Amino acid sequence: MFKGRSAEAGLRFGHSFEIQFTTHLNACSEHKIAQETQMVNATAYVNFPGNCAQAFKYYEKHLGAKPGMMMTHAQSPEPSPLGAEWKNAVLHGRISIGGLEVWAADIPNAEPMRSAYLTLRMDSDSEAERVFRALSADGKVLMPIRETFFASRFGQVRDSFGINWMILNERPMPSQDK
Repeated sequence: MFKGRSAEAGLRFGHSFEIQFTTHLNACSEHKIAQETQMVNATAYVNFPGNCAQAFKYYEKHLGAKPGMMMTHAQSPEPSPLGAEWKNAVLHGRISIGGLEVWAADIPNAEPMRSAYLTLRMDSDSEAERVFRALSADGKVLMPIRETFFASRFGQVRDSFGINWMILNERPMPSQDK
């Protein structure tokens, strides 16, 4: 730890989530406390191998996702470095899934998500099971949805678009008071 310094961190979720870090420098009691605030916006960006628009439509239908913007290579004000066969591919798109804004694009030879997961925290077991079924249709179940010590329902799936998902209905966390 740094003597004379304290740090506070808070999370606030919106379309994308903001992480606000506030650092208080407290060199000694005779000096003023300097305060520095920095805002950081973190957003998940996913690359698809040519089926981004199809994935977004699927997430709208089955997850209640809210579409944002979508621009194809043909709509770009600058010439695309990709061939004419990519003119209808997504150059940049945005969709809000459960309060997290996800950005995406179609990229040749993309491997959407190799070792990362988008996590959906559900309000009920039935909703967790419904979403799990929808995402596993034509996909691959990585861990069947079931009860665990930390969730009444938890499962992992790779959907038909290559995106890895964790779906859970969390249990209330026990108090850490001793």
